[in-house]
Amino acid sequence: MTRLLARLLRRSIPPALSHGNALDIHTDGDACFEALWADLDAAGQSIWMETYILDPDAIGLETLARLRAAAARGCEVILVYDAVGSGSLGERHLEALHAAGARVHAFNPLLRNPLRRAHAHDHGQAPRPWLFRDHRKLTLIDGRIGWLGGRNIGEHYAGERLGCPGAFRDTQVRVRGPAVADLAMAFQETLDELHAAQPPLPPTSPAAGTASVEVLRGNGLRDRRELQVRIRQAVLAARESVLITTPYPLLSRRLLRTLRRRVADGIEVRMLIPEHSDVYAVDLARTRLIRQLVRQGVRVYRYRRPMHTKTLVVDDAFALVGSFNLDIWGSAHNLEIGLAIHDTGAAARLAADFRADLTDALSDPPPPSPLPRRALEWLAQRALRIGLLHATRPGREGAGN
Repeated sequence: MTRLLARLLRRSIPPALSHGNALDIHTDGDACFEALWADLDAAGQSIWMETYILDPDAIGLETLARLRAAAARGCEVILVYDAVGSGSLGERHLEALHAAGARVHAFNPLLRNPLRRAHAHDHGQAPRPWLFRDHRKLTLIDGRIGWLGGRNIGEHYAGERLGCPGAFRDTQVRVRGPAVADLAMAFQETLDELHAAQPPLPPTSPAAGTASVEVLRGNGLRDRRELQVRIRQAVLAARESVLITTPYPLLSRRLLRTLRRRVADGIEVRMLIPEHSDVYAVDLARTRLIRQLVRQGVRVYRYRRPMHTKTLVVDDAFALVGSFNLDIWGSAHNLEIGLAIHDTGAAARLAADFRADLTDALSDPPPPSPLPRRALEWLAQRALRIGLLHATRPGREGAGN
């Protein structure tokens, strides 16, 4: 047991630690999809897949074809995709999958079926807010292999060999061992939000490696914040360094205060963000926050290529990988999932990836904005905060955690 893990075990939420897991970390998009497809092709019993974005491009259609083939050979195939994130995915793209016997669920469509809404009321459930999104990226194969991380299913998340030279830098983890059963419970939570029939949980897999991990969930609608709490706890437990990678650094006030406190304690805090994200409004809203972080002593680096990675590494001994951007929006509105890794080998690998990425990043602070842009930055940040306050229950600090 590492000293950091011992400190975390004394914190407020008892972790559901799973021992004896094998972890394969994938940062190359092409290799990641090829390995995932090989697992889909080898599936003999079940494939449960959950994703925010499933694009009907070459990568998405190839993935759907492999799911269809698995269903046709008798595998139980369940696909959940977010109706907003996968807005370009149409019924015509799913017909063959339906015909093969797969179950397909669109999560929280904007245009709701009135009969389904009445059905939700019958079960004491209010209609889902439109902003409640399934942001998880999770695949389970035969109850013995799990995939999770930040990578959606589409060409932008692959690489040059599979046809996308400008792909996102991202991180995915392949898990084998007892933790897969915990991932299956998270998938069942999503089906419960859909009021969908739940298949039985798979039996717990035997040990496959030496890593101890926690499967952590976030659910903005249910105020479930395991991920957010563990992130703060890990930062507070740091004795040397905190390395954060996020594409959308719209951190909560509470996490900002925690980082400021750790810098004052002499802890090295570094954050890697993209120079430009794929959401212009977020770029506007984050600019004032970045300057605030720099003034507080956080070393902020701007990655010069597209980046979608969401990782946290503490003292090169603890790491977290998942779908959560560490942002206030995901806390307030989304289903999220992450893997807390208590393994020095995996944590050191992720720390090495972070430091390697710094070689392609700008370390100087962003230049001052002209007055018209500063006004837009202020408006974007206020609009985001107002939207969060409007969408969350009274008494909550937006996404404060």
